[in-house]
Amino acid sequence: MLFSLHNINKLSPYKFIEVDDDTLCLFTDNSSEYLISFIKDESLGLDNVYQFCITQKTKGDVEIGPDKKIALSIVALLKSFFADQNNILLFVCDNSDKHEAARNRKFTSWFNKYADHSLMEMKSESIDGDGCAFYVSIIYCKTIEDAKNISDVFHSAFETLRSK
Repeated sequence: MLFSLHNINKLSPYKFIEVDDDTLCLFTDNSSEYLISFIKDESLGLDNVYQFCITQKTKGDVEIGPDKKIALSIVALLKSFFADQNNILLFVCDNSDKHEAARNRKFTSWFNKYADHSLMEMKSESIDGDGCAFYVSIIYCKTIEDAKNISDVFHSAFETLRSK
């Protein structure tokens, strides 16, 4: 199991419901529904890499502006995910609606505000293609064996894409 639902729900202002072994659902105060998934990713050739996906399944009844409880809920989830310090998180910003830059800023601001920077490392890259930008971040524990290699592999993958 990639996370402990019990531990997440102890820390999270919103309660998560398990959909399956790697997907959770959360409902906000305004009845928005989000699906959060961890998908095994072998594209970098590294072990224990999971793509982190957040999908708004339904939009709530009332627009209430930014919801800080969503950020705190995601933080609780990621704390549980990183309890195994060998896990690596890959976050690819959805670009289907041209809001990928905003998603990248939001995710980066959450990391900057809530992550333990003495323990966690985040590297980000972006690449333009087909009239849109692709933003990708990788997060891992600094204590992971061969942490330098993770950063090098991540950046090298983007350099290879840019050279095409």
